[in-house]
Amino acid sequence: MNNTAHLTLFEKARWNWITAGGYGVAEIQAFKQSQIVLEVTVKFMREVRLRENVRIVSEILNYEARSAR
Repeated sequence: MNNTAHLTLFEKARWNWITAGGYGVAEIQAFKQSQIVLEVTVKFMREVRLRENVRIVSEILNYEARSAR
Protein backbone atom coordinates (compact mmCIF):
# COMPACT_ATOMS: atom_id res chain seq x y z
CA MET A 1 0.00 0.00 0.00
CA ASN A 2 1.23 3.48 -0.74
CA ASN A 3 0.89 6.58 1.43
CA THR A 4 -2.24 7.74 -0.40
CA ALA A 5 -4.01 4.48 0.43
CA HIS A 6 -3.13 4.90 4.12
CA LEU A 7 -4.56 8.42 4.23
CA THR A 8 -7.72 7.23 2.47
CA LEU A 9 -8.23 4.60 5.19
CA PHE A 10 -7.59 7.15 7.94
CA GLU A 11 -10.07 9.59 6.38
CA LYS A 12 -12.73 6.89 6.11
CA ALA A 13 -12.19 5.95 9.77
CA ARG A 14 -12.35 9.63 10.77
CA TRP A 15 -15.72 10.09 9.05
CA ASN A 16 -17.06 6.86 10.57
CA TRP A 17 -16.07 8.22 13.99
CA ILE A 18 -17.65 11.64 13.31
CA THR A 19 -20.88 10.06 12.05
CA ALA A 20 -21.06 7.64 14.98
CA GLY A 21 -20.76 10.67 17.26
CA GLY A 22 -23.99 12.09 15.85
CA TYR A 23 -22.59 14.66 13.42
CA GLY A 24 -23.19 13.20 9.97
CA VAL A 25 -23.97 14.62 6.56
CA ALA A 26 -27.41 15.91 7.61
CA GLU A 27 -25.90 18.01 10.41
CA ILE A 28 -23.15 19.33 8.15
CA GLN A 29 -25.76 20.45 5.62
CA ALA A 30 -28.03 21.94 8.31
CA PHE A 31 -25.29 23.89 10.13
CA LYS A 32 -23.11 24.50 7.04
CA GLN A 33 -20.08 23.55 9.14
CA SER A 34 -17.74 20.61 8.91
CA GLN A 35 -14.59 19.35 10.54
CA ILE A 36 -11.43 20.05 8.57
CA VAL A 37 -7.96 18.60 8.71
CA LEU A 38 -5.33 21.28 9.22
CA GLU A 39 -2.30 19.02 9.44
CA VAL A 40 -1.46 15.35 8.95
CA THR A 41 1.64 13.58 10.20
CA VAL A 42 2.11 9.94 9.33
CA LYS A 43 4.83 7.75 10.77
CA PHE A 44 5.14 4.40 9.02
CA MET A 45 6.11 1.74 11.54
CA ARG A 46 5.95 -1.25 9.20
CA GLU A 47 4.60 -2.29 5.83
CA VAL A 48 0.88 -3.02 5.49
CA ARG A 49 0.32 -5.60 2.82
CA LEU A 50 -2.58 -5.75 0.37
CA ARG A 51 -5.69 -7.38 1.89
CA GLU A 52 -4.15 -7.37 5.38
CA ASN A 53 -6.70 -6.60 8.08
CA VAL A 54 -5.85 -3.49 10.05
CA ARG A 55 -7.51 -1.77 12.97
CA ILE A 56 -7.54 2.02 12.98
CA VAL A 57 -8.00 3.61 16.40
CA SER A 58 -8.63 7.34 16.81
CA GLU A 59 -8.64 9.30 20.02
CA ILE A 60 -8.67 12.93 21.05
CA LEU A 61 -5.53 13.70 23.04
CA ASN A 62 -6.49 17.29 23.83
CA TYR A 63 -8.93 19.97 22.72
CA GLU A 64 -7.94 23.62 22.84
CA ALA A 65 -9.52 26.66 21.18
CA ARG A 66 -11.69 24.68 18.73
CA SER A 67 -8.74 22.51 17.73
CA ALA A 68 -8.33 18.85 18.65
CA ARG A 69 -5.20 16.76 18.60
